[in-house]
Amino acid sequence: MHAWPPKAWFRESRNSRWIQCRPPLFMLSLRPFEFNLLNTLKSCCVDLPDTFDSWAKLLEYCDHMELERETTLKNGAAICRTEPVHISSVIQALTHHEFRDMPRLAAEPPRVWFEVQNVKLFKRHLQEVVDVEKFFSAVPSDVSDAVRNFPERHYSLTSLCARCEGGIDLLYSTPALALMLANCWAFGRKVSWPLRSIRAQIVKKQVQQLEWLGFPQPSKSMIRILRKIPKKCCTIELLLYLRTAMQFSAARELLAHVTRINRGVIRVVSDTRLLPLASHGLLEEMGHDPHEDLKARLGWEMHHLLEMAPVQRPATMGQTPFRSIHDFRQRYAHLLEFLPLFPLCKRLPEGWNSTFPAPPVGGTTEIIPIRTFEELVDEGGRQHHCIASYASEIMVGEKYAYRVETRKERATLLLTNQSGVWVTSDCRGGANGSISIELNEMIESWLQAQQRPKQGNGQK
Repeated sequence: MHAWPPKAWFRESRNSRWIQCRPPLFMLSLRPFEFNLLNTLKSCCVDLPDTFDSWAKLLEYCDHMELERETTLKNGAAICRTEPVHISSVIQALTHHEFRDMPRLAAEPPRVWFEVQNVKLFKRHLQEVVDVEKFFSAVPSDVSDAVRNFPERHYSLTSLCARCEGGIDLLYSTPALALMLANCWAFGRKVSWPLRSIRAQIVKKQVQQLEWLGFPQPSKSMIRILRKIPKKCCTIELLLYLRTAMQFSAARELLAHVTRINRGVIRVVSDTRLLPLASHGLLEEMGHDPHEDLKARLGWEMHHLLEMAPVQRPATMGQTPFRSIHDFRQRYAHLLEFLPLFPLCKRLPEGWNSTFPAPPVGGTTEIIPIRTFEELVDEGGRQHHCIASYASEIMVGEKYAYRVETRKERATLLLTNQSGVWVTSDCRGGANGSISIELNEMIESWLQAQQRPKQGNGQK
């Protein structure tokens, strides 16, 4: 059996320089959608006869698809897909999820150009998965199974299990605490030899480990709270917010009675403005909502609601905590319906008028720019969401809002300026409802077409 964990660095023999040989796991961990999609593809390929039963064969076929599309691009012909349906569907899903603001060359036919880039994107994700599997091939199966479900910091967790006796047991009993110990420097422990310090702490009681990591008033109850966080929700950022929330007795009391804790729950209890509005019933529902595991959607809606409520009269929100998600939605809609315009206008910086800058992307008959603050508030009232809270960002050119009206759907679109390129920040239906795939594809096609460089502009 090979030694594990694999080396992250090696020293060159010529100049004794250290070079990192570890694959960029942090890049892959930021894209759980792609990772899960490719693993699903691999299982599909095994079941299908005469196709691809290994990553090597898939990579070899990617080279064939890329060459075929590049030849088509040079000849100016139309794309004719020849790959199996299950591979084509994965490529399209990856494209829909990630390919939005890729720069384009004016001389290239846009549709064929995207087909070439789609294959390159698919090949890059596939190569990353191959590198990760190869890198961790020497790790025992029980360790890799325990580490696999974490969204980040896989190498530090593997090192914890390999170099600290009792690390694997801690990883199974209290995953969140294991992640914090394996990355103790992120919690303010500036030690010269991290693994030596971790070995000294791991033999102590878990309450003492929490005290070493800077948690206020550590107790057995706090350990039970940590054990309620599933592995897929454990990130350094989330646990730092949890450490902040532990300063408040109200947060500790609420978390002690919640059966499952995710990103959405911690988002609420770590914010001093949102904590008084939370109840056990609301947090219990949020903890079991899979949409709140990776994105604290409801917490941000509550934050935007507070931004929209008049500062002088916070009682507009209601003085009692939200009993459930349904209760929050009802009071949210009530506030949007009866919120007066004047207090909202006072939230804009002094000296600004209610007219927004010119829209950065030209509209159509179905995608209409919202040009004034009054129109923005009206849009939020009609659609029952918090688009009006983005008024200041729209005024300074960071974002821009559009009203989307088709025969079948009604939505509100919000664009974000990313280094001069406008990309979709969010698009919601009424009451923050989701939109259809067809409408999303129409918006992306419009956005790409509007920002495509014009041909024949005389530039070399």
